[in-house]
Amino acid sequence: MPKSQQRELAGIGFLLVAGLLVLAVALQTSGSAMHALRGGLLGLFGVGVVFVILAAVAAGGELLMPWIETMTWGRGLGIALLLVTSLGLAHLSAGGTGGAVGRTEGEALRSLAGTAGSILILSAVFLGGLVLAFDISIRGTVGALREHYLENRPEPKPATKERKPAEAWNPRNQVVRSEAAEPVLVPINGVAAQTRPTVPLPPSPELESAVAALREPIEEEPTPESPRKKTIAAEPVLTVGPGSDETAPALAEDEIQRVWMKPDLTQLDTVTVRKERLHDEIKANIKLIEQTLGSFDVEATVIGVNSGPSVTQYELQPGHGVPVRKITALQNDLALALSAAIRIQAPIPGKPALGIEVPNKATSLVTLREIIQTPTFQNDKT
Repeated sequence: MPKSQQRELAGIGFLLVAGLLVLAVALQTSGSAMHALRGGLLGLFGVGVVFVILAAVAAGGELLMPWIETMTWGRGLGIALLLVTSLGLAHLSAGGTGGAVGRTEGEALRSLAGTAGSILILSAVFLGGLVLAFDISIRGTVGALREHYLENRPEPKPATKERKPAEAWNPRNQVVRSEAAEPVLVPINGVAAQTRPTVPLPPSPELESAVAALREPIEEEPTPESPRKKTIAAEPVLTVGPGSDETAPALAEDEIQRVWMKPDLTQLDTVTVRKERLHDEIKANIKLIEQTLGSFDVEATVIGVNSGPSVTQYELQPGHGVPVRKITALQNDLALALSAAIRIQAPIPGKPALGIEVPNKATSLVTLREIIQTPTFQNDKT
């Protein structure tokens, strides 16, 4: 019998068990077998029989879902951990509703770590069971919630500072200087006010000549014209060709044709360090892709890489007998391993391979030197 049929039959069996448990416990269907089943389940699991039913439904769904290729032991262990920890938590929190299994588990942990410690231990194991059973990444979930919060949170309004009214100009520090006034003579009793007599100066011929020279008008000297105005435009040089009467003006100095030399490419910058980092990143991604697919028993090899400034395409060739849908179904697992949002092109036109496009961690810089050094640019004659 093929493995696919075995898997489907097992899934149907789990769903059948879940249905019988619902009939026996919830609906209390008559019948000796149903009564015995109900008594045994309530005695073993108590109210936790609900978790037993949910575990059976989850196991059946895992086996019948088309996008899950294999039912691994990790998923089965995760479902079992969810069931056991739920019974223990029900006994510790609700007081004896976890049945015999929950009572045994809860009392054993309570004797070792107390009630609070037991609840903490069982909660941690419950989270581990969720990760194993449903392939949930706690780190990825927290990151997605954080991004959702950052995208939807209202933008904070910019704080506006209150402007204080400008104080009126106060002339308290202004220094007022009045024009110099003549001193006021205050009469004193018994003292007569005295005035100094003015003594005329003798005439000086030197002083009179200097004053006369200052009164003569100063003749303005003609300003020399600027040298630009005096320069006469040079007459064009005319050359007479033999056998012709026409004259042709000579070429100006700035119109003389000169031989232009191409600059050396060494004058342009390179980005060697960034190229080395991108090369190391590509090698690490190839290893991650092959290891992730190998962990799901999918044989595939990266046979080529097309590197771009912001996205790199990895050409993946499946092994013999590996269906393409098996690789495309693992897109989320590959994205989790690479820590990036990827895109799978199945297949690449003209090639027997799939294309896995992964964004680069840092956008590469395309320099002018790299463009000029390409054969297409070098062979272009235009």
